[in-house]
Amino acid sequence: MLKNIVLLWAILMRATYCNAGCYLELPSFVCEEIKWDDFYNEFFSIIPLDDIPNLHSITITNSEVPTIEYFPQLHEYSNITEIAILNSSLEHVNEGAFKAIEHLDTLDLSHNSLKNINFLQSVPTTLKRINLSYNQIVYMDNVFHNLKDLKHLSMSHNNLSIVDLNNTVGIPNLDLSSNNISALIGAAVEYRYCKLDLSYNSLKTFSEEELLITADSLDVSYNKIKQIKAPHTLELSYSGNKGFNFQLGKLERFVLTGTSIPKLKESIMDLKFMQKGVLQLSNCSITKISRNYFHDFNVEHLNLSYNNIKFIEESTFSRCEFTSIDLSYSQLKTAQYAFDNVSSDYIYLNNNNITNAKNIFSSVVLYELHLSHNPIKVLFKSTFAGCLKTEVLNLSNCQIEFIERNSFEGLTDLRQLDLSNNAITILEPGTFQHLPVQELTLGGNRIHTLRNRSFHNMADLRMLNLSDLGVSELESHTFFNLPALETIDLSSNSVNAIPEELFVNCEKLQELFLHGNPITSLAPFSNKLKINLMTLSFANSMLAHRIQNINLKEIKIIDSHMPVLKNGSFKGLYNLYDLNFQNILVDEIESGAFETLYNLKELNCTELFNTTKNIRFGTFKGLRSLEMLALSELSIETLESGAFIGLNSLKELFLDHNNISELNKSSFVGLDSLKNLDLSYNSIGSILKEMFDGIVALKALYLEYNNISSINADSFNELPLLEKLYINGNQLQVLDKDLFAHNSKLAVLYIQENKIKELPVGIFQYLTELEVLNVSSNKLAIISIGTFSNLRSLRILDLSSNDLVTLEHASAFYSAKKLEKLYLDNNHLKLFDFDRLLTNLKSIKYMGISANKWQCNNLSHVIETLSRHGVSYNENIKAPMYDNDNIDGIGCIDICKFVYCSHENIEDTLHYY
Repeated sequence: MLKNIVLLWAILMRATYCNAGCYLELPSFVCEEIKWDDFYNEFFSIIPLDDIPNLHSITITNSEVPTIEYFPQLHEYSNITEIAILNSSLEHVNEGAFKAIEHLDTLDLSHNSLKNINFLQSVPTTLKRINLSYNQIVYMDNVFHNLKDLKHLSMSHNNLSIVDLNNTVGIPNLDLSSNNISALIGAAVEYRYCKLDLSYNSLKTFSEEELLITADSLDVSYNKIKQIKAPHTLELSYSGNKGFNFQLGKLERFVLTGTSIPKLKESIMDLKFMQKGVLQLSNCSITKISRNYFHDFNVEHLNLSYNNIKFIEESTFSRCEFTSIDLSYSQLKTAQYAFDNVSSDYIYLNNNNITNAKNIFSSVVLYELHLSHNPIKVLFKSTFAGCLKTEVLNLSNCQIEFIERNSFEGLTDLRQLDLSNNAITILEPGTFQHLPVQELTLGGNRIHTLRNRSFHNMADLRMLNLSDLGVSELESHTFFNLPALETIDLSSNSVNAIPEELFVNCEKLQELFLHGNPITSLAPFSNKLKINLMTLSFANSMLAHRIQNINLKEIKIIDSHMPVLKNGSFKGLYNLYDLNFQNILVDEIESGAFETLYNLKELNCTELFNTTKNIRFGTFKGLRSLEMLALSELSIETLESGAFIGLNSLKELFLDHNNISELNKSSFVGLDSLKNLDLSYNSIGSILKEMFDGIVALKALYLEYNNISSINADSFNELPLLEKLYINGNQLQVLDKDLFAHNSKLAVLYIQENKIKELPVGIFQYLTELEVLNVSSNKLAIISIGTFSNLRSLRILDLSSNDLVTLEHASAFYSAKKLEKLYLDNNHLKLFDFDRLLTNLKSIKYMGISANKWQCNNLSHVIETLSRHGVSYNENIKAPMYDNDNIDGIGCIDICKFVYCSHENIEDTLHYY
């Protein structure tokens, strides 16, 4: 019984508080910037009771929660497994505060001001994860002994100085990083951690033998340790320490990033024990690696990046096996014969000072080689002859000016070659001859002329990027006989003309990017081409007669300025499916500009109409397959009669957020298939009958947030199939009682946010299928008998935020047998007929910012009526007295004293939101 009282109390308290900082996204409930005292109100005002069993996580963040005395079980069916109270100035938690959350798995109290953690002695024993990082804890008490299932404990970023590891025995993953720990004590019994993080502390020594602990993963980075002795660990992170004296066992992962090691030689550090693991030596100030130091070395990942290694001696990496080796950003100038009989999937030598890539590799088996951002000005013959099985070669941004023939010989498995952003001016015939390359990138070079058969005998080439080369001339047969070519990018060049026979025997070509070129001549392409996508830029005209024979499916017009989009601009493109405009400016669009685009289904033309104020007659003529047209957020002011003529298949038309002030007669004629018309957020002042001529199939009409002050009684007569009508947010004061006489299919009707003072009796009598009616935020003072007659399907009715004083004639709702939810908050109600209304309702919202006044014939009658619906009255509940004054000598009761009693679900009776 007590739980029920607390539940209803929390629900009812919403009347005094509303905060948009809470939201429900199952299985989580999140609150931001709230006060702790308001949390329960928010919880029950937002989450439906049916959803509580599906809620598993509660997060409170950026709020004011200085103390938590008790976190109650929120519902008898709740299954909360995770609670997070973050960045909320939390200073104190009472013992037993979370005891009621019996299924708690994760507790996160990080980013607060906690100093004491004694409350952990009485938390649920089901806890597996505790996060107390970013607090002010100075001592780690022995409070975890009952938490046998605890797997993860984070106490990083606190004020710990001395840690007794006896207190953490049994916790496999322990994070104590970023404290002030200078000493570790305890661990009287040997215990193996899965992961122990002691990084960013003040430890000077670390000896596992003294502590009698082991860890699969140990991080002691960024301490003051000068010596580390025999850690029985698989993964050791020792980065950023000042000393270097190791006695190491066998490791699988060794991280020394940020530790100063000028020279790598066995007398300083013998790494022969490393096998099949990860060795991280980046940013270690290494200047020299002894010859043969890594000879016969075998690890998965070796990282030597961000060092000062200018020279690598011959055979330094001979007979090594790596998954990857990274020497990027290490100021490397030369490494000739350094890689001899090496096997590696990835070698990174990018961002160095290598001037000659020849003779670096000898019998090297590798998958990817990265040499980008090196000052390699010339690629000499047989530069990569020693690279076996290489599939990816990156030579971008290398200042390459010249490529000798046969530079790439030996690369018999090469699939991707990137030579972009170099200084190449000439491609010698045969440069790429017989290479099995599938993707070749040359963009960003200085090749002004592409010669005949520049890519001769590249039978496997599928993608060719030649963008931004400065090309001004394309010779015929430049791309001769590229049978696998699917995509070619010639964008951002200076090409004026596309010559004939440019793509002979390129019958798989599907995508051609030509935008950013001042093309004035476009020779007809072979009918054998199956190009699906083409991008173009034009300064004056579309040159449609030049491309009409292409079997195009999609065209993108990019970076163009056309004074006039002329009639028939796309003439002949009968198979075009998608037409897209990006960064385009058109001053005028002639009628029939899209004529003959009979199969076009997608038209992205928002930018095309950026400066258009008037949609003219026949603008979209010919687009007989188009199903959706979006003209939102433009500057359109007028729609001429027949503006959309020819759009026979159009189903959706979006004209919202424009400057349309009036609709001309027959503006929408010809839209026989239109189902959805959005005219919201315009400046339309009145609605007349002829405005919607020709759209008899319309099912949804959006007219909200215009300036509509009048609607003719016959305005919607020609819309017999209309199911959704939105006329909210206008200036309506009066509605004709026959306004919806021909709209019997209406299921959703929004009329809120107008200035309507009265609903004519019988105005809804034809709407037998209406399910949702919103008349909130008007000026209704009375609901007359018969107002809602014949609304047999009505489920939701919103009358909130009006001027209603009485609902004594509840028979106004009598015929609404399916009414489930009624919103009456923010009115001035004094009279209400409980008995008749509660017969059908499952949910009623009656409270708002200010409470309503309820007057009943007598208290016993109300109690009896509500009791029949599973609600009982309890005089002992301490509820707020919103308004308990007597009105005309008749006693008023405090609704807060009614508590849910006999039903399993409160929504079956009264649901107070």
